[in-house]
Amino acid sequence: MPIAPGQPPDPLRPYAHQLSNPGFDAVRQKTWKIQTMRGYEVLDYDIAQQMCVDPRLDSIGPDCYRNLGASEQVMWYATQASLPMFVGERHDRIRRALQRGFTRRRIDSLRPQMRSVATRLIDAFADRDPFDLLADFSTICPLEVLSALVGVPAQDVDRFGAWTIDLGLLARFPLEPHMARIDAAITGLCANPANSSDAAIDSRARASSAP
Repeated sequence: MPIAPGQPPDPLRPYAHQLSNPGFDAVRQKTWKIQTMRGYEVLDYDIAQQMCVDPRLDSIGPDCYRNLGASEQVMWYATQASLPMFVGERHDRIRRALQRGFTRRRIDSLRPQMRSVATRLIDAFADRDPFDLLADFSTICPLEVLSALVGVPAQDVDRFGAWTIDLGLLARFPLEPHMARIDAAITGLCANPANSSDAAIDSRARASSAP
């Protein structure tokens, strides 16, 4: 990949596809961080591990999105609908409720559907050469199975998939250029915020874990 004008040189680029290389090790011995075309990268495992648990570097949560000028819809999602952003007892309580929907019995009951979806997608490759395994199988198969697991109607799976992709834009910086798509995704996934209350989550988890 060529480096665009104004981007810093990437000293790791020659070693990008190798697990171990003397040149990479030499760079790592000189410094624990380096600036590349991807931004700053941490080369020391122990330092990276410490940074992962340092609350000062937390990049996900209501405060982060508030500081980025997030919309009212995004702030509702961050405080009321996104389990990874919850803390303490509320997080643990909702996680326990959701786990009841992912029991061994529940997953086993979906295995025929998993096989059916996988077989249908693979059979479609017979008339296509070439085909894109990632786009035509690896993306669609888990989406259809997970949609069935949480009760998304078959006719809504494509829209559900598009919304979840747009929700991933929450990881972009700056956030503002993507705000309209994120807001639309949140509206589509959670048309009525009351449906995502703690009690409703618990109720749906209990229902999905029933025989």
